[in-house]
Amino acid sequence: MGKCVVARNINGTAPDGLEYLLEDNGEIKVFDEIEQAWSFLKDAGATDKDISYYRFFDYVGLVNGEYKELSLLLKTSEIFKRYKKYVAENLRIIEGSASISMELEEEKNRPWSSARHIRIDLECEEDESLNYELRLSNHQDSGWRICAIINSPLGLGEFKNYLPDQEIQIDLYCISDEIVIEKLKS
Repeated sequence: MGKCVVARNINGTAPDGLEYLLEDNGEIKVFDEIEQAWSFLKDAGATDKDISYYRFFDYVGLVNGEYKELSLLLKTSEIFKRYKKYVAENLRIIEGSASISMELEEEKNRPWSSARHIRIDLECEEDESLNYELRLSNHQDSGWRICAIINSPLGLGEFKNYLPDQEIQIDLYCISDEIVIEKLKS
């Protein structure tokens, strides 16, 4: 993916109602890639909910008068990273460690359907209340997208802003890790 710019709707209309992220000199801020723009927003204190209001556009297309909107791919490795952070922040144990895992399982498809489905199970052995499941669907090779979040202690929380348009890239199918807890969580 190439250079991109970040904008948000001013009056709920686009493209004429867009406000672009600017440099200090008033020029439109250009990022080398969409992940860099996303990291910039996060480092500036934007929450996932805040970022859901921003739109990412191809810079070259914008220069040529085309508004080609880009999509930030969310990788399964990023889902696991966020889950690990969530568990570390919400697990209530005195010093020790907790085992977490993520496993993807492709569900049996109906022979008459062009849709495919994958289930992502995120589990914490020490606290089942922190477990949850994401369901992804792929229709006619259009890319994987979150279609449901089941038994989520987050109540759609951590990933709700990715529904339903966020494309998911599967870069990990199975992983486990340990979280070390150094102090009592209140």
